[in-house]
Amino acid sequence: MQVDDAIRSRRSHKLFDGTPVAQQVVWDLLDLAIWAPNHKRTEPWRFAVAHGPQHLAELADASCAWLLAHVHGPVDAGLLGKQHKIREMLGGAAAVIAVAYERSPDDAQRDREDFAATACAIQNLMLGAVARGLGTLWSTSSALISPDLDGFWQGRAGEVRIGAVVLGRPSLEMPAHRTKTAHDVTRWL
Repeated sequence: MQVDDAIRSRRSHKLFDGTPVAQQVVWDLLDLAIWAPNHKRTEPWRFAVAHGPQHLAELADASCAWLLAHVHGPVDAGLLGKQHKIREMLGGAAAVIAVAYERSPDDAQRDREDFAATACAIQNLMLGAVARGLGTLWSTSSALISPDLDGFWQGRAGEVRIGAVVLGRPSLEMPAHRTKTAHDVTRWL
């Protein structure tokens, strides 16, 4: 697959068909991720992988517990619906990759650059997944990346998770959707 095709066919998927993805494929995607550009070669990205049904069920439990702990008021249909969606998504996924970067709290510019580099690493990972016929969802939901889940993700001091990439074989094809063209968002100086 050409890179142009991977970029244009990448979609956010929330439903996966439960097909396992080999651990080596995840390693290959992580290897692509770390080729992202990064200022001063800081290589700030850090990954934690939940792979396979057991670990994904544990993540679903932790995420649903987080939702329950952060509800204000009585448990209602909205909360139960969110928990159901998390369990459905993770129940069909093959892996979830939590992506963090090492903070540079004493250097705001470097911290911003390292955050951006880590976002580029996520895009590399997702494009590699598309090229392999896999679907992804980059989630920034606190239910998946909150510091309260450091125990699950084995978070380390100084790391900040910026997203979780849910990975698997998509259960349905998502249509392309762009409302603006490059012409709409570009000024030539």
